[in-house]
Amino acid sequence: MKKKECVNGKRWDGGVVLTGSPRPSPPKEERGFPMNRTWLLAHVALAATIWRDCLGYLGKFALVALGDGAANWVPIKSKPTTPQPTPEDIKKLVLEEDDFGHEMRVANVFAELPTKIGLGTNTYFEPLERGSSYKDPLAKKTRQPGFRFRINCTQLNTHAGVFLAVECKNLHKDFPLVVSGRNRAYDESYYHFLDGTYDDLGNVSAVVRVVAGGGHLYEQNQFVGKNFVRIKEGNGRLEAANDSDLFDKWTQVEASCVELLKKAWFSVNPNIRKCRSIILPLVAVPDGSLWMVGYNSKGEIHSGPKQIEECEFFIGKELDAAVQPFRLSHLHFVTLKGFAQLLRRFGTLANPFEWERYFPNASPVYSPG
Repeated sequence: MKKKECVNGKRWDGGVVLTGSPRPSPPKEERGFPMNRTWLLAHVALAATIWRDCLGYLGKFALVALGDGAANWVPIKSKPTTPQPTPEDIKKLVLEEDDFGHEMRVANVFAELPTKIGLGTNTYFEPLERGSSYKDPLAKKTRQPGFRFRINCTQLNTHAGVFLAVECKNLHKDFPLVVSGRNRAYDESYYHFLDGTYDDLGNVSAVVRVVAGGGHLYEQNQFVGKNFVRIKEGNGRLEAANDSDLFDKWTQVEASCVELLKKAWFSVNPNIRKCRSIILPLVAVPDGSLWMVGYNSKGEIHSGPKQIEECEFFIGKELDAAVQPFRLSHLHFVTLKGFAQLLRRFGTLANPFEWERYFPNASPVYSPG
C-alpha cells in the first residue's frame, strides 16, 4: 500500500494517508469560525445592538457650525419628562389657583358676620347677590360677575349705606400682587355719593354729590396705589409681570358698579323718602398675597415692601350708567382678612349720626367738565 503525502509534502497529523482515501477534516481548533445559522443570527443581533447604542449616543449631539467651514458636535439638552400629577398635586393647585373655591371663601367671610353687628340695630347687611352672566364686548368672553350687597342704616324713612361690588381673584402666594404708590394728592382725595329723594307728589329725583378732601374715606397724604405688578420667579431670579386676569377683574367690578348705581337711583319710594349711597368696588385676593411699596417725591422707596390686608388704588373712572355722571375715585384691593375688617368698619357704625360723616350735607353737586 502506497503512502500519499498532503499538499506541500506535509501530512495532516503526521499520520499515513492511503492512496484513494479522502482527506480527513482538520481538528476543531484549526477549523476557524463555524458559519452556521445560530452563529450568524447571534452576531447580527450583536451588531444591531452596537449600532443602536451608537445612534442613541450620537442622537444626544448636534453638529453646530462654528464659521469658516468648521463645525463641532455639541450635546443636545433633553426635555425633562413631566411626572403624572397625584391627587395631592391637584388639590394643592386647585386651592392656590381656582377662582371658584376662592369665591366661596370670600362669601364665607360675609356669612360668618352677624346680620347686625353694630352697637345698635340700625345698621344691617343686605343679602349677597350674584349678577347674571354677560358678554364682554371687548374680550368677547362670557363673564360671571362676583358679589353685590349693601351695608345699610335706617332711621325712620331715611336710608344711608354703602353698595359693594366684589370680584374675587385667587393668587398664588409665590406670585403675589405688589401695589406701588405714594401719598395721596389733594385732587385724588374725593369720592361721590348718590343723594336721592321722594317727594310728596311721588316724584323721584337724585343728584350726585362730591366729597372733596376725601372725608372719612380717602384722606389726603395717606398711601394710595398708582400701579401694580405680579412678582414671579423666572430664569433663576424674581421678575415683574403684568397680569391680564387682574385687569379683567377690574373691568368686571366696574360693570357691577354700573348696575349698583342704577339700583341706588331707584332706592327711594313712599317708604324711603331719602336715600344716600356710596359705591365701592373691591377685588378680593387670598391672605398673604397682597404687598405694598411706597415712594416719596424723589422716587425713592420710603415704605415697604410689606404685606398688607387692604389697599386703596386710585382709578378716577367715570361710569356710563345712563343716569347722571358718577365717578369712581378708588378701587379697593383686600385680602380675606382685609375684607372682614372693611365690613366690620362699616357694620359697627351704630347710628345715623355716625353715618352722616360719610355724607356731608354741604357736599356740592358734581358737575363734570
